[in-house]
Amino acid sequence: MGKTITNLATVLGLIVIGIGGYYFYNEHNASIDFTTNDATMQAMLDNANTFIGYNATLRSIEMNTSLFDDPRFQSLQSYSTPIQEQQVGRSDPFGELWFSRTNASSE
Repeated sequence: MGKTITNLATVLGLIVIGIGGYYFYNEHNASIDFTTNDATMQAMLDNANTFIGYNATLRSIEMNTSLFDDPRFQSLQSYSTPIQEQQVGRSDPFGELWFSRTNASSE
């Protein structure tokens, strides 16, 4: 493509993006309607009461933590393998990749 066509395409692209942005920014039908009828309000109140009931049920639960004080639990051993720290990333992030050298040498 020539420079003129490239410049023209860039200008037209910017114009289209500008028009699209203006359209979405000034859209008049995007206002939120906060009016609700009685049935919707009653459904919201019922859901809120259900949530409050679940919250009260969860708050009334008490955990018995005496298990952690039991000598049998205290005598358990961990058989997990410790994770060794390794270097994260590459020392030179802008350097060549190992596969780019092999592809370039095969051509």
